[in-house]
Amino acid sequence: MYDNQEDKGIYATYKYIGQAVEKFPKKLRETLRAKRLQSDYPYMRFLNKEPRCDDLTTKRFVVGLGELNEKRELTGVKWAKVGCGYEYLCMNCGDRIATRRAKATISLANCLYQRFSRLETVRIVFTCPDDHRISYADNRRAYNDFYGIVRDTLKEYYGADIGAVLTLHNWSSERPEEKNIHIHSYILGVDADGILHSGFVEVERLREIFRRNLNYHKGDVDIWVEYYKSDAIKFLYQKFKYDFRSPINDFADFMVENRPDEPLRLSKKYLERVGKLKGMHHTRYFGWLSNSTKKKALEKLGIAERIFDKADKFEFLGFFEIVQVVQIDDETYFRLDNKEYVRTDDVLPADFLTSYKLYSNK
Repeated sequence: MYDNQEDKGIYATYKYIGQAVEKFPKKLRETLRAKRLQSDYPYMRFLNKEPRCDDLTTKRFVVGLGELNEKRELTGVKWAKVGCGYEYLCMNCGDRIATRRAKATISLANCLYQRFSRLETVRIVFTCPDDHRISYADNRRAYNDFYGIVRDTLKEYYGADIGAVLTLHNWSSERPEEKNIHIHSYILGVDADGILHSGFVEVERLREIFRRNLNYHKGDVDIWVEYYKSDAIKFLYQKFKYDFRSPINDFADFMVENRPDEPLRLSKKYLERVGKLKGMHHTRYFGWLSNSTKKKALEKLGIAERIFDKADKFEFLGFFEIVQVVQIDDETYFRLDNKEYVRTDDVLPADFLTSYKLYSNK
């Protein structure tokens, strides 16, 4: 029936297409996210002190991609590895997501700096007091309340439709098993009408607004402020990557530094801490940077937004779990849960699948 093994593989994959095939990128994001939400956090262990999906006892997936010609006909199949998908537990997946967010954000910041030479970006860290009701509750609902308080504080302080990026951490960078609820906010100092706002922050006034919105009267509240001008764009990118990171980075550093001789396993306290973030959008955009207003605001500011997608000539065929790694005739293969074998050298890197939002001045 098949002329060669390659034809058999194409046919076997084609059966999984079904009647309705959507364009790949959206389908990928929604399906992988659904898989993560449906799954419990797996038992994991470190090998060589690096928590990466290749080295963990966890589920690993490849995605099947149908190659299309100009007539949108299936001409072949490629496979790409998407890792385990556990952003908070895997340095591969966590770093990839953090880098993607940082690249998109720095691309936008760079365009704004080119458009407005006197633009300043302000980084403000808002920390929730340990004895506040939000800290006591320590759950997703409380985190959403904290987002609202920080958002309202920034809107009240700046007054105008300012643009900001907010990222919530619920762990301590020095002790990632411990609770420390705080939000890193980046305020890009231009509003939707192109009016620049001073990067200087009246810290005491901002702190008072924050305390009032928290309805906190037991003492002072903690905020931290840093400023970035156009000559600090490269350093700002590193700050984006750092603040967008997942807690697994801090946990790995903590374990290596403090328990170097112990067998390294993800602790119950750590799993409980990151479990509270499961399924939550912990990076958010507000003001003119929010999804509902950003496109029109960018057009008004003379900035074009586009998505660069390396996989735009492919169709999504399906996710397949790697269930075994085997040697066949001195070649290494992945055995998938659909009973196919894929040569590991033929599997594309995860970067092949990554879509980046890029920005350019018109």
